[in-house]
Amino acid sequence: VINMPELPAILPEGRVGGALSQRSDPADLILINENVIDESSILSLKPGARVAVPGERVKSLLIELIPDIHTVLVEGDVYKRILLMRSKEIDGSIESAALVNWLGMGLENIIQIRLNPKEFVPLPAQGVAAYVCREKDIEIRKILSGIHCKTAAKQTNIERKVLKDIDTSMQKSLGVFCETDKGSNYHTYAVLSENPASIKRAFVSQSTTYNLPEKIIEQLTK
Repeated sequence: VINMPELPAILPEGRVGGALSQRSDPADLILINENVIDESSILSLKPGARVAVPGERVKSLLIELIPDIHTVLVEGDVYKRILLMRSKEIDGSIESAALVNWLGMGLENIIQIRLNPKEFVPLPAQGVAAYVCREKDIEIRKILSGIHCKTAAKQTNIERKVLKDIDTSMQKSLGVFCETDKGSNYHTYAVLSENPASIKRAFVSQSTTYNLPEKIIEQLTK
């Protein structure tokens, strides 16, 4: 089982995607140490707070919300950033809501604030787990097909195609989120930013997936 944003665009030889889970919360969370909470401030962060970010997308979107925030680039897994919060080296961190939930992390004395994925656009395929198995394991593939979520597949196909076609090396600068409504219409939000001074946004809403990723890319690159 792999957190889908970490799934390679091309799987190793002999491996295939067996199924996708139903989508958990696709949003990002801002985690904040209790001692720096200021409810009168944006996102309840006291002025001058130091917040860990994993990449340029998060850094740019956070600075857009709070221009005077201090961001600290901390790559690696969520555990590393939580340890820095516990030691008070940083005051907060931006993390995937689904990943925090899946890992069952102890977050005592840490406040969690959910960020709207339509505005604070998450990584492509965030909130979805991918089941990968050996190509020759036919029986396992049959079992996995029974838990495969077709809705998540349609949504993440769009998101990952945007990433693949725009440039997979830009993953940490790109956010894409697709949702479907009761009428099976697709609503897709995207953001591209390699630095806080340049944030490009895109939105496409239509009844089919036809040319949808291409329209998003056109908006982001024009």
